[in-house]
Amino acid sequence: MLATANWHTRILASACGLALFAMPLLANDRFEDADAIHDSVTAMADAAAARDAAGFAAVFTEQEEASLWGQALRYNGTLAIEAWMNGLLGLVPEAATYVASAPRIILRPDGDADAAWVTSDWSWAVWDGRATGRMRRESGEWRFHRVDFFGMKVVEPEADMDPTWATQMIGAASATVDAVGAATTACDVPGIAALALPTFRFVEADGSDAPDPIAAITAHCATGAFDGFNAASAAIYIDAQAEKALVVDTNAPGDSLRLLLSLEDGGWFIEAAALGDHGLATSLDVSAQGRVLTSWARIRRGL
Repeated sequence: MLATANWHTRILASACGLALFAMPLLANDRFEDADAIHDSVTAMADAAAARDAAGFAAVFTEQEEASLWGQALRYNGTLAIEAWMNGLLGLVPEAATYVASAPRIILRPDGDADAAWVTSDWSWAVWDGRATGRMRRESGEWRFHRVDFFGMKVVEPEADMDPTWATQMIGAASATVDAVGAATTACDVPGIAALALPTFRFVEADGSDAPDPIAAITAHCATGAFDGFNAASAAIYIDAQAEKALVVDTNAPGDSLRLLLSLEDGGWFIEAAALGDHGLATSLDVSAQGRVLTSWARIRRGL
């Protein structure tokens, strides 16, 4: 979750794209949280790109003792985290560029509306890793509580930092997104169909549902309509409670592919796909607690 000139430009463009896309796409407060978390990741990247160790530490929690793992060592408290970053900056050439993937976010783990997990693959000078963060909402702001910068806790978990479940869930959703990306690049319509639920919907750029989703995909493949979708740069927002995931490449053109995934029988499948920010909505039942979930991921025209 740090930066260099190249990636820093990309994450700013991504954040701007998300901000423009957020109101129609993140119509429910669940995914407004994803927007805010994305902003926190961007703030961390901004600070690193500016070689601002104090700014990097400032995105961590102020209400509890924050922790960051470098490689083997743990640093507790924002002062120690700031000192660690200053030490790292002393090793990284000023010309080095930090390159990172779009964030993959899990909202509401264990049903906790004020918690989230986020991962981002990165490379910087001679290092690379998968940064994993556990976040908390504090006074309306999302802050980092635990950060495993190099990804060591996946193989060496601790009682208060065990990312195993989160990385497995994000990894499974990411694998489906990668498979969709490969299938759309190859225009492999049977491959796309194999990744979709039987009730799969395809929403056209004008907001209308295609009467035959597979026929629509076949036609759009022939015209290159999916060429703007890049699985590697797509952000993934997972609602752990609803077992749904929204996939948006915020760097892509406005009429590029968006996906809604659903977790079924242990695997992630396409529930709906849309060209552009029109008409995509889930068809969820009312939960046992009576919460209406029918619009947590909705793309609507003109909002």
